Amino acid sequence: MISAARNPLSSRTPVPHSLPPLSEAQFDVLRFVADGMSTQAIAHERQVSVKAVEQTISRLSEILEVPRDSSTNQRVQLARAYLELAGKIPELGR
Repeated sequence: MISAARNPLSSRTPVPHSLPPLSEAQFDVLRFVADGMSTQAIAHERQVSVKAVEQTISRLSEILEVPRDSSTNQRVQLARAYLELAGKIPELGR
């Protein structure tokens, strides 16, 4: 498990009440993406398949309305969404 001392985003962050409806598993995957973890590392940490993580990331993109085009990086946009939702940075234009 990633140490919170080495990676401050990995400590469990309370889910704000203003969040879109995310399951605990979805929020964990979002946090791991913000931590910079690979899909394989997230799957290992959560003890699920890589495909399950990919599906969760895809669903998060839909829920959080992350654009799917070649001009943006989906994982970076998800990390920004996590930081905004967790109150770590002010809301930024997408």
